Amino acid sequence: MTLDPAERRELTLALPPRAFSYFDTRAQAWRIEAGRFEISAGFSVADISQSAMLPMVDSTIAV
Repeated sequence: MTLDPAERRELTLALPPRAFSYFDTRAQAWRIEAGRFEISAGFSVADISQSAMLPMVDSTIAV
């Protein structure tokens, strides 16, 4: 999405469960740990303008 200077628009970004997972070598499965994940957006890592916390439950996901 391209914006003009000072223009604002709402953006919806769908992240699949795999974006929050890691590979558990003992279980040989992709897992998501329970907890809160912070999603941040901005011009750069030094200029974050928006963030949100996403709660997750412990689960195993199919690949």
